[in-house]
Amino acid sequence: MNDVEADLKALADEELAMAAGLPWRELVKTTPWADSYTALTPGGREAEVMRAYLWAGEPGGAVHCEVEARLSDDGPSARASLIIQG
Repeated sequence: MNDVEADLKALADEELAMAAGLPWRELVKTTPWADSYTALTPGGREAEVMRAYLWAGEPGGAVHCEVEARLSDDGPSARASLIIQG
């Protein structure tokens, strides 16, 4: 993994950690949901972050959270995902 990929992975992991810390009631209210925004990586690079919160199975059950951080549409990217149980 090169420096850019590691930087993007750190951003994706940071966003995933924040998602894992959301209160369950708030998480359930916003699932399913997805968005994207521009952020700075820990190394100071501008990146696009895409987040998705989807039901891992039946609605109201576990939530699958996936985060992708990338420099551009065809540039390097990194993903992180987690199943969050209520």
